Amino acid sequence: MRSKYHQRLLTEKERFFSWVSKTETCWLWQGSLDRDGYGRFRLGRPSFRSIPAHRYLYGPIPVGLQIDHLCRQRNCVRPDHLEAVTCKVNLRRSPITAASLRGDSPTCIHGHLL
Repeated sequence: MRSKYHQRLLTEKERFFSWVSKTETCWLWQGSLDRDGYGRFRLGRPSFRSIPAHRYLYGPIPVGLQIDHLCRQRNCVRPDHLEAVTCKVNLRRSPITAASLRGDSPTCIHGHLL
């Protein structure tokens, strides 16, 4: 079990990986999750700021892009499972959007372009 004292002795990278469980395929975040199931990691001392855990290893995301979890596991932080894509591409790849259910349609259910 992690103690507050033990956490202070770890580097930021060691602290990050203390919350990661590596499986044969994914690196699953075992720390806190946001309401959508994405991991949260606190950076910096003495004043902390919280970031999505997958961004810690991925690094800066180019403006206008978002991270797509290629493995479909929202708490996965493995860098080769993450890809920066446009919102349009991310929606088309999502297993729960109407576009993906129709098979890569360029429009939403109301006919608007994605």
